[in-house]
Amino acid sequence: MVFSVMAQVELNLFQVLLDASLFAQLILLLLFISSVWSWSIIFKKAKTLASIKKTSQSFRMLYDGGKGWKEVDRRSGEFEGSPLLALYRATKQELSSPVTQAKSPAEKIVSIERALQRAGVVQMGLMDSQMGTLATVAAVSPFVGLLGTVWGIIGAFRGIGMSGNANLASVAPGISESLIATALGLVAAIPALTAYNYFQGELKSLQNAIDDFSLEIISTIDLQS
Repeated sequence: MVFSVMAQVELNLFQVLLDASLFAQLILLLLFISSVWSWSIIFKKAKTLASIKKTSQSFRMLYDGGKGWKEVDRRSGEFEGSPLLALYRATKQELSSPVTQAKSPAEKIVSIERALQRAGVVQMGLMDSQMGTLATVAAVSPFVGLLGTVWGIIGAFRGIGMSGNANLASVAPGISESLIATALGLVAAIPALTAYNYFQGELKSLQNAIDDFSLEIISTIDLQS
């Protein structure tokens, strides 16, 4: 009986979207845009962090190779975009400052530490860009989908009231609308949350690399003092 009734009700997805209320269509459009936006951020962020990680590893290998700062300066153009290169340049700039040169060895170390901290904060800020967007999409999308679900269920009850009986034909449009909203909310949230957690791990690894390189630079300058 149920299957025969269901066979008579065409639940075409596109038709459901066309027949949905304006409010429901706006919710679905918002979720679709959020999903596309988050995916564009995910692809861009993955590519950027992979490049940063690769160039930073290569730069660290060059720096630790013991070929001296002149060789590092000569080849620095190969490592553009690496936060370690930014720290190295911040150190060179601080050392070349007349104010720093006039300081005692101990005071120079303090100045270098501050310069490295500032450069590190700037670099982490650049790498952390758009992470807030992913977090927002991951947190808000399920609730927006839930709002669409509730609205669809309300529509289903409205259909029952208008038809006077609770058959599948009267409730199917509202139920379909609510399920689509739920699905789109999850489709937008799950990849965003997964990517956010993964990128946080990558950023933590890069933060450790920055901290370790900062200590290495300070140790090198301390030995040369």
